[in-house]
Amino acid sequence: MFEYRSDAELGARVYLLNPNTMKTMKDIEEAERSALHGIERLQNAINKIGEYRMMLYERVKVLQTANYKRILKLVRDPNWSGKKYYNVSIVKDYGGDIGEVRESHERYVGAERAKAFKRFSELKKQNPGIEVFQDTEKRTWEK
Repeated sequence: MFEYRSDAELGARVYLLNPNTMKTMKDIEEAERSALHGIERLQNAINKIGEYRMMLYERVKVLQTANYKRILKLVRDPNWSGKKYYNVSIVKDYGGDIGEVRESHERYVGAERAKAFKRFSELKKQNPGIEVFQDTEKRTWEK
């Protein structure tokens, strides 16, 4: 279902005519064939949703048993317009296809730089043994 995409859409349309508008047995036979075909398409969609639910269950097992490391980050984020932000966050890094999951995040504008560094230090003390990542250097493309 997700071989080449990260999302999928399932749907089945069934067009039904009011039986009271049918005038011949041929019309009724065609409507019956159409109804059976509609049931088949709807059943196929139901089966795919069932498979999807099993995939969700398998993903739950992966997430519940995955190892991760917690990382405290302080990252300087310069904006294209010249504004600067400081992001203080704690992430769980699972690696692999899960990657990082944000546990907490705080954003400070450039004028609040000192607050960001202070908060970073507080979180470092509150979380002993946490891995630390700090990227606050000026980017090469900045003036």
